[in-house]
Amino acid sequence: MTYYNKLRSSSKLLLPRVYNRIGMILHDQKKYDSALVYYQKAIDQNSQHYHALRNKGLVFTEIGEQDSAIIYFQKCVEAKVDFGKGYHCLGFWNLDYGDPKKAKYYLDKSLKLEPEYLYTHWTLGRYFNHIGQYETALLHFFEALKKKPNEPSLLNAIGNSYFAINNKDSAEVYYRRSLKNDSIYHFANRNLALTIRDSDIDSAIYYLEKAIASKPEYLNAHLLLADILYKKSLYNRALEYYVQAYEIDHLEYYSNIGIAKTQIRLGKAQIARKYLLNASRLNPRIYDHWVEFACVMKQLGKVDSVRHYERKAIQKGWKKSADYCQK
Repeated sequence: MTYYNKLRSSSKLLLPRVYNRIGMILHDQKKYDSALVYYQKAIDQNSQHYHALRNKGLVFTEIGEQDSAIIYFQKCVEAKVDFGKGYHCLGFWNLDYGDPKKAKYYLDKSLKLEPEYLYTHWTLGRYFNHIGQYETALLHFFEALKKKPNEPSLLNAIGNSYFAINNKDSAEVYYRRSLKNDSIYHFANRNLALTIRDSDIDSAIYYLEKAIASKPEYLNAHLLLADILYKKSLYNRALEYYVQAYEIDHLEYYSNIGIAKTQIRLGKAQIARKYLLNASRLNPRIYDHWVEFACVMKQLGKVDSVRHYERKAIQKGWKKSADYCQK
């Protein structure tokens, strides 16, 4: 083989790697359109370049084009049938967007091919959390933690598993470890607040305010903070956060019921009615809105209607107490 032919052959092998590497750099910089261009250049040079196929699928996942993502993950494992990281991608995609049973199949395959790959353990932990096997989830999370001991989202996931088995002390430890590595991580701030709200309500409020400052559209943080303020009888402040939750998602049942019950406590029964009607349409199986309807009718002096809504709530499983409109 002449020097020229050797150079051409070497270029054919090298170019796809170079294009893939440039794509990865752009990907890390969140320049997704440009990353896709370079991954495709690598694939054009070598249609079996399984790294570029996988990476292109990952970009599509991040930009929300899930139908395209799964196509490239599938092409990736077709190009290299023993590529554990490719099967991991099929696993996490199915867990988040497809069939959890398929997820387990692909994750097991990934684990068999690459037993030390931390992200397979991490995703298996998420899978076992999903099906309620929290102890098994923790085993996989701790395997992943060996490789990434300071990863905030992994520490938060461990906290979630402990919280699910009612081990709040351990949950608190891992939420705090998460926040030690990323003090504004919104999930850990909200979850720590949820864990400590019964023992330290002022600190819970502080962490929820941090979560909302970090991610203003974080619906669950708004709702939890509103609930805590409501229970402290700080109705005007509670209303502020219920309204913000409603603005994030006006189809969320608990933002509607939260606005309604707070308006009732503020003596504004007519305003409350609108949100109670919304809530009753959104989730007719829950009794909360019927109880609040009864409170509205009490304020309006409509005794027969009070009894009517009390009966509806009782039919849904409510146990009446004498002071229910003051709660």
